[in-house]
Amino acid sequence: MGAETTVTVEKARATSGKPRTTSWQLKEMLTAWIFSLPAFLLLLVFLIIPFFMAIYFSFTNQTLIPGPIPTEFVGFRNFARLLQDDTFHRALLNNFLFGIIVVPVQTTFALFLAILANQKIRGIYVFRTIYFSPVVTTIAVISVVWSFLYNPDQGLINQFLKSISFGHIPNLQWLNDVHLALPAIIIMSIWQGVGFQMMIYLAGLQSIPDSLY
Repeated sequence: MGAETTVTVEKARATSGKPRTTSWQLKEMLTAWIFSLPAFLLLLVFLIIPFFMAIYFSFTNQTLIPGPIPTEFVGFRNFARLLQDDTFHRALLNNFLFGIIVVPVQTTFALFLAILANQKIRGIYVFRTIYFSPVVTTIAVISVVWSFLYNPDQGLINQFLKSISFGHIPNLQWLNDVHLALPAIIIMSIWQGVGFQMMIYLAGLQSIPDSLY
């Protein structure tokens, strides 16, 4: 009797140790794949396929507008031409300057805002929303707003500079001057992305127990 009970218990343990996929789990899995399919198709059409097509076309003489000349394989000729292009060199320099300025300034400013937003004062949630609102605003809206701010004649920034300098600072061509275009974009980028880093710092500050400070 005891031996039969032991064998039965061991069989039950062996059976219970192997999880079985029920019909409900299969249905849940199928539903998840169905809901994921549209997103996967969009990624496939607009990201994955264009990515590999771009790699293929970079080794050919394919143009954006098909012409009478058939597409031919040219090897690394396009890359050699790119490395000799002064515009490409300038673009690399601009990206380098953009990165070394935006990252530290935005990070420092985000930490400062996170410390302010972590204060326990009335209406602090309103300030957090204001600080974070540029992150959830589309880049199209941000571009329109800052184009008005950078307007040479009626822009708020130029008007402010003229008022504090008593008219000695002329109207600056923020987006038309080769020396001011990059700083203008840097300022806009810092303003647009600082809220996201602020929320990361704020989450870290709020996880610190109050007994430590």
